[in-house]
Amino acid sequence: MQYHSVISRILVATGLIGLMLVAGCGGGGKPASKSEKTGTAAKSKSQKAKPAESNEKGAEFDASAPNPFFAPASTETATASKPAEPAPSRTRPRESATPPAANPANPAKAVEVADLSKTPEHPIPGQPLIKIQGGVRDLVWTRDGRRVIGVNYDHLILINVAAGVAEKTPFIDAIQLALSPDEQTLAVATAKASIEFWSMADLRKGPNAKTAAGNRDNPILDLAYSSDGKSVYSVTYDAKSVTVWNPVDGSQVSEISTGELGIHQFAASPAGDLLALSGEVKTGEFQITKKLCLWDAKSGKLKYELDNQPQSIPSALKFSSDGKLLAVGGDLDPSLRIWDTQTGKMLKDLQGHGREVKSIAFFDQDRRLVSGGNDQVVRTFDTGTGESQSELIGSRDFIFSVAGAPRVPWVVSADTSEIRFWDLEVAAKDPQHYARTGDETRNIKAHSKGGLWHIDVSSNGKYVVSQASNEMKLWDAESGKMLKMIEGQAEGAAPVAISPDGKLMAHISGFREVELYSVPDGKLQHKFSHDNISWARQMMFTPDGSRLILAAGKHLFVWDVARKTLLKTWEGDEKEIESMTLTSDAGQLVTGSETGKIAFWDLKTFKLLKSFEAGTSKVLAMALNSDDSQLATTAFDQPLQVRDLKSDMVVTTRKVNNSRIDCVLFLPGTNLLALPAGASHEQFSDRSFQWAIWIVDAATGKNVKSFKGHTDSPMSLRYSAARKQLISGGQDGSIKFWDLDPAQLKSP
Repeated sequence: MQYHSVISRILVATGLIGLMLVAGCGGGGKPASKSEKTGTAAKSKSQKAKPAESNEKGAEFDASAPNPFFAPASTETATASKPAEPAPSRTRPRESATPPAANPANPAKAVEVADLSKTPEHPIPGQPLIKIQGGVRDLVWTRDGRRVIGVNYDHLILINVAAGVAEKTPFIDAIQLALSPDEQTLAVATAKASIEFWSMADLRKGPNAKTAAGNRDNPILDLAYSSDGKSVYSVTYDAKSVTVWNPVDGSQVSEISTGELGIHQFAASPAGDLLALSGEVKTGEFQITKKLCLWDAKSGKLKYELDNQPQSIPSALKFSSDGKLLAVGGDLDPSLRIWDTQTGKMLKDLQGHGREVKSIAFFDQDRRLVSGGNDQVVRTFDTGTGESQSELIGSRDFIFSVAGAPRVPWVVSADTSEIRFWDLEVAAKDPQHYARTGDETRNIKAHSKGGLWHIDVSSNGKYVVSQASNEMKLWDAESGKMLKMIEGQAEGAAPVAISPDGKLMAHISGFREVELYSVPDGKLQHKFSHDNISWARQMMFTPDGSRLILAAGKHLFVWDVARKTLLKTWEGDEKEIESMTLTSDAGQLVTGSETGKIAFWDLKTFKLLKSFEAGTSKVLAMALNSDDSQLATTAFDQPLQVRDLKSDMVVTTRKVNNSRIDCVLFLPGTNLLALPAGASHEQFSDRSFQWAIWIVDAATGKNVKSFKGHTDSPMSLRYSAARKQLISGGQDGSIKFWDLDPAQLKSP
């Protein structure tokens, strides 16, 4: 049966404004780093959902049932609702339905309300549901599946999923939530290290009880109710005890000492009999041991010390509903493990995340686990088999909180600026359904935001290699699956390359060596070392794969790949070489330097053939057309230039919205250029997309076509003739594939 009225008409931007938040969700965490505190706001729109399937008890999901958050839906508003426009052909249309609309009855002036039933239909699934500057620290989904409560530093965010309405309460500096077992009371931890108890009957009235929670200099990591609802557990960061509170009057009942363990992460089992604690124990003047422990809450004694390797403080802890399982997310590594709380043994090591896991939640009667973290991907796993089920791509920043719906196959996630709902059945049928963010055919979330600098593609179009700070990844271009990750790469924008036959890939190691790996198994084959390998900017194989060329600092290197010998190294300029390309016959190497100098080198004699000044700024990128008659260059703070090499004249210039152009290429057999462009608001009314890939006529400088989808600057472009696709890698961490046949393009 399909799912009709679960999350209809919800995708919309409501302008909820919040402050910056600290890292960690669900299980709490350390204060966020500067990079984790920022989020990109984006305009969002709505979508239709499928019919709701009956729950496990046989009762139909009732979207029109009374809700403590909001008044019943208005008949007049529902009648006025217009049917959704069909989705464009580039994405599979969602099944259309007209769910009941909602119209809150005279909410207090201090409360902001968004009627989501009146928002326009968005053609692209997976767009943000709610946009909150500063992000959401914690999420709770009620057992009836109709309500989601979120919290950030400014407000409680109340979402009536069934009615399609979102609301925020008056100001409250909240960071963590816990819902009582009877769902009558909401415990809210504030940034001032206090706990407030709110009545779920009317969250607009504010707290009905309040208590100080201990150390006001440190944040509350998490809250948890006991199974009878008579106690609330709380922990402040680096405390050496767990505090037990009476939620009726806010009085302190007791403290559970953890000895010398300074607590950094905390979770309580739903029954309240077990506590999961992780933190540090000072074992010497300059020695600290990191531990992950299970404590008996009733006796206050240590039950198990879990052997969590590598030794680090987990960034997320979560018990299953019966308390028999504990999920642990890694902090310094992308690990996600499930432990048996009865034996203290690890049951599953779940693979898939590329960076730290920040939030975990069991759902579907503990049969599934949802997780999210700093790789900006929401993943679901089968807790029985440990197999990955869904990879939900679309979040624009670090994910701080996730939760699973109780009765329908949906999960919700929140990052630094947005809340999103995901339909797992849709994701199972079409893995790219949520991954596509614009005009692309395929989107791979390759690295975390701000990290991707270089990509390269094999001639047969089968493999793509990408580079981010300190890591290289190999991808199957057809399936989008990662085949290999190699860490220890040189920091920054160090280049990568893949041989044309797709059998070798190369990167710069942290020891300033060029390392060659076999494809696809990723086994190290050889290392090229040299004292002058530093500040590497560009690297490429020759078209026949026989040579590897590197530009590093002022120096150029040419190696014989088969013989594994250095053929030549020389100074290519008095300043750093920033870009390079090859002539069509690979007989000449063209370089562009930091000073704006263009130089042509003979690759047989390694002698300089000619040079000229293209300007005074560093040459960021360059490309030759198929017959080597024209050279396109981009330079810092300068427009695109197309130079006729026979006449040595600049024939075309093109300024691109004051944007820096970090990459450029000629499409094969054409006079058309592909380059990134910052999109003006006049070009794209949806400001979610601030970057585009332009196809420009090199003769006239006019646009022939444009693709939107990147949310941060594209840094690398390649064209695969085998796939008839343009492939781009951007600072948003994504690799995007765009269907493009140059033969079908016509100049204006």
